[in-house]
Amino acid sequence: MRKLIVNADDFGFSEAVNHGILKAMEDGIVTSTSIMANMPGFAHAAALYHEHPDMAVGVHLNLTCYRPLLS
Repeated sequence: MRKLIVNADDFGFSEAVNHGILKAMEDGIVTSTSIMANMPGFAHAAALYHEHPDMAVGVHLNLTCYRPLLS
């Protein structure tokens, strides 16, 4: 049996992106996502994850976009 994994990057980028990724997961188009901890929508993405703990969420290592987590 073959299985296709469709990952949506940039979970946490913004609330709009978060809602789009969640909708795509609920519709069965996207099977996993990866979260960006240093982006403005991170807290919103984390809250969505806690509302939908069955989501497959990994880490999106982000070195160049937005602000660093530490100085």
